[in-house]
Amino acid sequence: MRVFRSLILGITVLVAACSEDRAAREAEIEAALPGVYAGTFPCQNCPGIEVTVWMRPDRRFFIRREYLADADSPASTVYNLGRWTLLAGGEAVELRGAGPVRSFDRRDNDTLLMQTGSEVEHRLTRQRQSPAFTQKIALSGMMSMQGDRASFAECYTGFRTSVAKNGDFASFGRQYRNAAKPGEAAFVEFEGRFLWSGDGSLRAVTIDDFRTIKDGRRC
Repeated sequence: MRVFRSLILGITVLVAACSEDRAAREAEIEAALPGVYAGTFPCQNCPGIEVTVWMRPDRRFFIRREYLADADSPASTVYNLGRWTLLAGGEAVELRGAGPVRSFDRRDNDTLLMQTGSEVEHRLTRQRQSPAFTQKIALSGMMSMQGDRASFAECYTGFRTSVAKNGDFASFGRQYRNAAKPGEAAFVEFEGRFLWSGDGSLRAVTIDDFRTIKDGRRC
């Protein structure tokens, strides 16, 4: 009986140690993963797709896909945003948000390989420079207004921030007063930009082109 108990105790200690090692390893990978990654993906109907992914330490991401022009089609750019999660003990990362779910194998600290059914490699490589994401993109979420101040909660990233009073803020204000009570959250769609502080934290969002308020809809 004593031998059996000693064996069980030894296995328990070993499992606990392995779990701690795995958690420490995943924490190390999560700390090293954030940055800007870029590469050119193959495209059936265009010369290629230049892809850039911003991976933030707060587990949010942005993706820019630039479809290169050819003789039949002009260049075009598509943006997506959302949250990223480590999978498979840190050997893969999953991106969920606006658009399809994307999964990448983490080849090393500087390389992500997108999981696809294609035999052609879809590789992203860490960039030496990591500028903040400042592009104008389509945004949707819950926005409320109290007096002359407004706040915004983005649907896919969960970002919550104040709204700058420049740009097309007045258009939002007019529609909000006709559609909602003061302080009531309303679903909105607009094109805008995130404004960042020097430490990378979100400072505000600015409305460049306000589109609409949709009654009864939520994130």
